[in-house]
Amino acid sequence: MMKLAIPAIALLSLVAPDLNAQSTQALSFQMTARIEKLAKAPVFAPKATHRARCTNVYLYGGKGVDLSKWVGKYVNLEGSPKLALGVLLEVSKIETSRYYLEISQSAGGDFRLGEEVRFRTRTPWLSVVPWILAGKPSFLPVQQYGALTLDPLGLIYIRNDIALLGSVTKRVKIPNDKALVGASIYQQGMYLSVSLNKTVTGRLLNNDCFKIQAAKK
Repeated sequence: MMKLAIPAIALLSLVAPDLNAQSTQALSFQMTARIEKLAKAPVFAPKATHRARCTNVYLYGGKGVDLSKWVGKYVNLEGSPKLALGVLLEVSKIETSRYYLEISQSAGGDFRLGEEVRFRTRTPWLSVVPWILAGKPSFLPVQQYGALTLDPLGLIYIRNDIALLGSVTKRVKIPNDKALVGASIYQQGMYLSVSLNKTVTGRLLNNDCFKIQAAKK
């Protein structure tokens, strides 16, 4: 029970909504994302030109915002939801994010059975970094903390790490189990940080993901 208490408290600290703030900021959401350009807008959101990588959040630039300049970059953005059958945000503000999550395959790899995967999270120094996975994305705005973009009903907690020098890197070998082929793995970066005056801050960062491939023959 004690092992589960730490991640549960950390996650609740991030996702517990401030109802007073929610009433005044209901029409504006913040999130951290890596921007991807769409080859074609989805039918339910014809205005969309871009997407937050590994999420179901679609985007288009508002007045003075050119999302094409941010493709492939990690950003903090603010946007207003627009009428659509999915999540569509009109981005009003965007800036580079100092903190982010990145998943990469081993050299020459392609996320295949038996290959190594690197998970790297950049955060403030000495932050607590929960390692949480899910099988699919979602979208839950959480005020000043950003947005939870993993399925909240399918979260899998692995462990907490400490970013001693502002970064945590984990290398994991994909089990050589054929039952895993085709499975999608989603992770969202997040951190909790305590300042010298004991103020606790936190942020939900971007998603990254990969799909497990069969081993090479």
